[in-house]
Amino acid sequence: MASIITAMELHISSEEYAFLCNSEKVIVDTWLKHPRMVPLFEKYGMDEPYFREHYGNAVYHSFLEIITQKDLDQPSPSIMRLIDYLKNRDIVVTDLHKFFSLYRQSILKNILHGMMVSAELCDAIHEILDTQFADALAYYNQSFFSKNQALHKELIRFKEYQKAIDKSAIVSKTDPRGVITYVNQAFCDISGYSREELVGKSHSIVRHPDTPPKLFQEMWQSIKSKKIFHATIKNRKKNGDPYYVDATIVPILDDENKISEFIAMRYDVSALVEAVETARLAERAKDEFLANMSHEIRTPLNAISGFIVMLRKYISDEKGLHFLSVIDSSSKMLLDTVNEILDFSKLQSGKFVIHSEPFSPLHDLSTAAALFGSKTLEKHIHYRVYIDPKLPVCLEGDGGRIKQVLANFLSNAIKFTPEKGIIKMKAVYEDGELRVMVQDNGIGIKHEKQEKIFHAFEQADSSITRQYGGTGLGLSICHQLITRMGGEIVFRSVEGKGSLFGFHLPSPICTKEIGNRFDSMRYQFLKVALIEEHDEPELIGLMEKYLIDFGMKHVSYVQNIEIDEWDLVVITASSKQMERMLEQNIPVMVLNSTPVQGYESYPHIEQLNEPFLPNMIHLLLTKIAENRNVAPHF
Repeated sequence: MASIITAMELHISSEEYAFLCNSEKVIVDTWLKHPRMVPLFEKYGMDEPYFREHYGNAVYHSFLEIITQKDLDQPSPSIMRLIDYLKNRDIVVTDLHKFFSLYRQSILKNILHGMMVSAELCDAIHEILDTQFADALAYYNQSFFSKNQALHKELIRFKEYQKAIDKSAIVSKTDPRGVITYVNQAFCDISGYSREELVGKSHSIVRHPDTPPKLFQEMWQSIKSKKIFHATIKNRKKNGDPYYVDATIVPILDDENKISEFIAMRYDVSALVEAVETARLAERAKDEFLANMSHEIRTPLNAISGFIVMLRKYISDEKGLHFLSVIDSSSKMLLDTVNEILDFSKLQSGKFVIHSEPFSPLHDLSTAAALFGSKTLEKHIHYRVYIDPKLPVCLEGDGGRIKQVLANFLSNAIKFTPEKGIIKMKAVYEDGELRVMVQDNGIGIKHEKQEKIFHAFEQADSSITRQYGGTGLGLSICHQLITRMGGEIVFRSVEGKGSLFGFHLPSPICTKEIGNRFDSMRYQFLKVALIEEHDEPELIGLMEKYLIDFGMKHVSYVQNIEIDEWDLVVITASSKQMERMLEQNIPVMVLNSTPVQGYESYPHIEQLNEPFLPNMIHLLLTKIAENRNVAPHF
């Protein structure tokens, strides 16, 4: 670029320079607030205060520097920054000319109005402004030449991308009304239409009548809101055959941010959709087969179980009874397996029905818990059950399925807990939910295997199936049952230390009377002494909780008992004071993990074996209160 005033000696007085400096605000205001500048700011989305602060004042300062003969040999950096700013907004050259023309007018108008400069200086100012604009125009042209070269390279690259997309995707363009303006060869190939048959037609030409209208309503709502739409769509070929596409539709916006057209890119997924449908049909056929076979197997198994009961009446020798026991045990194991397969197949096929009806949580949970008493006794497992006696008398839900889930949790706990281990069960009603937990101190589950245990046919380790048996369906069924009933499975486990399985199930209280309420009025004023000598503190502690929740008013721990002060003594069979209790005439409740022989001849001794269940405790307390003739103390 040519240097400014290369051959001219420019002399400016201090008065003239001061006038030019003092005129800065007026000149810049005149420039930026000119009526022809306002549309330019709007057109290119520029903020006038921002432009003034970063560019307007800086351009005028560069003019003052030239006036004082500074930086005469190089284009002004302020001018170049301004050109970069305008170039990035894609300013056209005619508008660039307006910017500098109005800038020149503002300076000359104020100089002539002030009558403070010489003719020589006025000519020099003209030359300076001409040179500034020439430099600006040259820099603009050079920048846009570089930009055009970059755009040309990008255009070549874009065309290569377009070729790649046209080779792999089904592409079409439509106007804002959905009328086709372009299709690629892939579109023609899959639809069976020629370009001439497609261009100018509505895109609905390939719409399949099976596709729900709601899908297209959602599509138009999305793309008209300038959002990208994506879906799998069923289309129809010219010959009527269906095909499926994975479609992405993109709105294209013009300079005014209005939709100018839509571009759609699709991929043929017909084979995938057909494969999924085939797999779904095969899965349905498998489920129906499993359901039918399970029914066919279960019928003779039930007959076998019935004949075993009959044969026990006719076979008395020990060997024969042993054989019957083996047959009975094996048939029950097989029946359990068949029932699991049947339930799972029903769940998978969608034929499983959850019945919501009134049920008694106390009765159903107690019944399920009692079923496993003999199994825990066989393995010498401590079986600690707490079922809150304050549970609602009636809840709405599927009591049978709740019992099934609890039975599965208890069965697994017994299966994976070693001899002399501990299993704890707890059932309460809190915040509108029935909450049931089963905890054991068995083998536990490895951390990395825990996320899979609720998957069908999955167990924590394949060796578990070989060692303990099972189909791997039980927990999957439980998870699906609780989820379908609107509840949540609770699970925690530590390898080598045990596991906790449970559920929180929303269960509305119903008004129907199912079973009997516990009437504590007869025994709530019994004075009960608890003797705990650190032999089995959990047994005593569990009974204490039961007694308090039954509404007992006088329950105390004692060491040296005065018999006359109490209506009932609760003690464990292993207590050191047990022998003394045999000689007393006060009712004694003996708590045992396993039954103890020899108390039958002591009428005042009542033996209570694990698991402790609310109905058993209620009956025992009622009996003691009636024998003691205890009346309420008001």
